Amino acid sequence: MSEARTGKRFPLELPIKIQGMDQGTVTGNMSAAGVYIRGNPALEIGSNVEFEIALPPELTAAMSRRAWLV
Repeated sequence: MSEARTGKRFPLELPIKIQGMDQGTVTGNMSAAGVYIRGNPALEIGSNVEFEIALPPELTAAMSRRAWLV
């Protein structure tokens, strides 16, 4: 099985809110093209999810942006 990822992944553990799910889920790592979500066994592989992540100001240079991924 070959690795399909092309972008650099950064190890960031941030709280993540997933629509319709309990709290306790965090990111495992992130890249410009994706987010690895850890900690919620109710998610099935391949599921479409709507989520919200608050990035710390030191990563965004005090700039914020909201995006919806479906």
